Amino acid sequence: MLSALVREVVDQIPRGVFTTGELGVLGMSSRDSVYGATKRALKSGDFIRLRRGLYALAPYLRKRPVEAHLVAQDVYGPSYVSLETALSMHGWIPEGVFSTSCVTSRPPLSIRTPLGYLDYERSRQRTLFAGVRRYIVPMGDAFYLATPLKALADYVDVYEKNWTGTDPLSGSLRIEADSLAELTSADFDELEGVYLEKRTARFLAGLRKELGL
Repeated sequence: MLSALVREVVDQIPRGVFTTGELGVLGMSSRDSVYGATKRALKSGDFIRLRRGLYALAPYLRKRPVEAHLVAQDVYGPSYVSLETALSMHGWIPEGVFSTSCVTSRPPLSIRTPLGYLDYERSRQRTLFAGVRRYIVPMGDAFYLATPLKALADYVDVYEKNWTGTDPLSGSLRIEADSLAELTSADFDELEGVYLEKRTARFLAGLRKELGL
């Protein structure tokens, strides 16, 4: 039998991901009662802890899917999905990705959650969310995802690649020319002056010149 708190979460939080603070407004009489009810829900398996103070409903109670990329910013933010994960989601690289790679302005961190591994890499940028889009999935949840060019720039920035053109993109990442042809001058304009590392700025300038944009 589901507890009163679990039933409230199922009914009132359709996303299925919630914080301790959200639990505190679901009719519990005190902080101690929220703590006790949460502890029991974790023990019974109705709640899953993603990190301290952040939880998800167990799969059998969810009204919609809960995937790692959908909660990445909740777990450690500010951040957005990027690097190999973003390139794979955009269909730019053929490999399957077995962890969710993110970029943040905070110190790097790797977290193992019940939803999968979350890897956060630090990038020094003037505007962290330049070249990042908010995507809404069919059930209404949203997450932040780097555009293909942003993900490439992040890759060069985070992994300290001294790349200046298309050759390493096709050789190391196996990116097809047809994918690179999707880039526009507006994509490059959006990232102008964003990265603080000179190698990343050189990469963007060199790629733009080679593509004639």
